[in-house]
This record gives sequence, C-alpha cells and structure tokens, in this order.
Amino acid sequence: MKQSESFSILTPRLTLTKVSLNDLEDLSKFKADPQSFSHMLGGLRCFSETQEELEKDLLFWQENRVGMFTIRLRAEALDIGDFVGIVGVHQRPDWRGLALRFAISPSFRGKGIATEAVLSTLDFVFQMGLPSILALAREDNVASRRILSAVGMSARGIFIRKGVPMWIYQMNSPLKRDID
Repeated sequence: MKQSESFSILTPRLTLTKVSLNDLEDLSKFKADPQSFSHMLGGLRCFSETQEELEKDLLFWQENRVGMFTIRLRAEALDIGDFVGIVGVHQRPDWRGLALRFAISPSFRGKGIATEAVLSTLDFVFQMGLPSILALAREDNVASRRILSAVGMSARGIFIRKGVPMWIYQMNSPLKRDID
C-alpha cells in the first residue's frame, strides 16, 4: 500500500494526519512548550531539532509505512481544526522495538482525546502488520499510564533511565493470522 503525503485517519472528533513539512511550525511550537513536551524522550526541542526530527519521521514513514501523526480537532465533517498534539510509532533509540508515542497540549487533556488518538493509531499499525507495539511512560506520568492500560496495553516491567523509573508496556496485535 503506497501512502500519499496527506494520509489521514478520521475519528469522530479528530483527524490524525501523517506528519509533513507543512506541520513544522505547529510541531516546533509544541515541542518547545514545557507544558506539552518536557516529559517526552529527549525533552524539549528547538526549531532546528524539530526540523531534523521531522525529516527523520518522514524517512521512517517511507521505510516502514507507519510513523508519527499530527492530531487535530475536526472542525466540521472533514475539515481540520486546531492542532492538539502528536501520536504514532517510532523506533526506540535503545532498539527495544517500535514504540507508541503520544503527547497532547495541556488545554486538550482530560477529554478522552489521547485515548481516541491512541486507539486509532494502534488499530492502524496492527492493520499494517506490526505484530506488537511497546510504549514507555515515566512512573510519575500517571495520566499516560492510565491511557496505556485503558487501551489494553500490559505493563511488562520497569527500568531506570537517567534516574527516572520508566514503565514498559506492550500490546500484541489482536488480528488473527492463519498459518498454513
């Protein structure tokens, strides 16, 4: 399946769109905001770091047919509204595997948006053939850990990264495959 530059997933309230160069301004503001992005792997990013990361995300999509999405509210039936955050999968820098990643702007938290975006993303990556997916969350990030549990991911253990306890979650694809 070849995916176009503007590949999207529509949910009842959201449009998840494959990241593109058009997202650089929104992503750079988002990733520089301590309230939105300080707990993410690698922490806050300056404009050039966001641009470099976006280029890597685009290459990742090209190579893997999965990757990061922007999350926007659906203003009307098919229109795209406010930038809400990001969701998707990326290769863990420690090579633990492909991992789910999500971050939501503070003004949109607590409304079920992250859960809606994560569920749609998991459905997509499993339909694309991924057998399992990981997710990591800081022990003190209770909201993210609740979301990961709510969508059916199982806690698999804890490790320490730079003095911070990190929970590892995993979910295997629910899709049944016939083996001949």
